[in-house]
Amino acid sequence: MDEASADDAESEHLISISRKFYDALLEGNGDEMAVLWDDAPPSEYLTGAVRKGARQDPWSTVLREDRRPIGMRLSEYDATVLNETRAFVTVLETVANGSTLLATQTFERRQDGGWQICEHRTVPYGKDIVAKIALRCDARGCVALPVKTVASFKSDEQVPVGDETARMLARD
Repeated sequence: MDEASADDAESEHLISISRKFYDALLEGNGDEMAVLWDDAPPSEYLTGAVRKGARQDPWSTVLREDRRPIGMRLSEYDATVLNETRAFVTVLETVANGSTLLATQTFERRQDGGWQICEHRTVPYGKDIVAKIALRCDARGCVALPVKTVASFKSDEQVPVGDETARMLARD
């Protein structure tokens, strides 16, 4: 197998893991979600957010029928293998009200050579933004964080970003 084919196969494998994540999320399948996060380290960012008062809902809460997303459509999957130990998958989530979210999943290489999902995050994304929160999730569950709206440097459009991104933009 040439290098390009190996990269394509790796990307497809990462996307298949991401699809399993969404299947478990949309079906409320806690057992499958637990398998996907098995042995994933806790997110330092989420640990800090919880220490500062953010509430992290466990997956058992997130996956309840009255809490999980209904009617979400997924599109535009893309995978990037950054290096031998780190990779990302992005996907566009369209929720029932038509609002779009950009989701990013971070993966780390396990000792056995496979990929482990380590973090899932969403941010409101697109022209007509309705969502007012960003989600950050790890093996323990999810934290909903408020987003701020900042002006794009290329236009007058308002683009919501999380506090972390706002700080980064302020430095540039």
